Amino acid sequence: MATIHRAEQALTPRFYPPPIVMHELFIFPILARRMDHIITVSRTSSRYLRDRLHIPADRISLCPNAMGSGYRVLQQSDLSAKRKYGTGDAYFFHVSRFSERKNPWTILRGFERFLRAQKGAPFKLVLAGSGWDNPRVKRSLASHNLQHHVILPGFIPENEVVELLNGATAFLFPSFAEGFGMPNLEAMAYGCPVITTSVFAIPEIVGDSALLMENPADFLDLSQKMRVLVEDRALRTKLVEKGLKRAGLFSWKQSVQTLMSVYERLTSLLTP
Repeated sequence: MATIHRAEQALTPRFYPPPIVMHELFIFPILARRMDHIITVSRTSSRYLRDRLHIPADRISLCPNAMGSGYRVLQQSDLSAKRKYGTGDAYFFHVSRFSERKNPWTILRGFERFLRAQKGAPFKLVLAGSGWDNPRVKRSLASHNLQHHVILPGFIPENEVVELLNGATAFLFPSFAEGFGMPNLEAMAYGCPVITTSVFAIPEIVGDSALLMENPADFLDLSQKMRVLVEDRALRTKLVEKGLKRAGLFSWKQSVQTLMSVYERLTSLLTP
């Protein structure tokens, strides 16, 4: 048995080295078909396993990711990370290890267009996670005159991620492919509005609780959605409320019960 979280290597092969893509396209399907059972985290991934890899439905169980009890909305006075990194009170947030699949150039171009439309409003963009402080990003910041508007703190501890999500104007996650998209759910659980993409499993997970980009590469659409969230306070409040409810629908208890039932069923087959 195995747990399969995603299929990004097959969906977006241009972002991965050839050996990894070859493994995903040719070796992985053979291994998956030999499994007695597969756990996956979204209905979208389950359909992919059935339709693309021809895994029988009765050998696949859905066991979604979920939120822990510590995820909650904090008081603004408790957000010391904002002072530490100099974000101010108006900033957009993204967190990931730097990856082309996470769509960094659309984030930067969308933010640049947003700033241009805001005509000098003091907004910042925080890109947290390892790998962002690289020459390509620095060249992009320089070419778009964003050096003083984008913060690259590198890897930051979880408690600071929590604080920055609590204080952000919105969480930006225009990924090209996600088997679940846990960062979106985490942002919702912290009361942060989400702008993400309508690709693979993301719409299934966020429902109507986020603003969805139909085309992940459309930086003008991202810019427009950022502006809408800033200008439309009623929409922002609505998304926060919906996001909190949406995050609460995902339960580790239910997922663990599903996982245990699968283990019990498989072990029973081994009993003489």
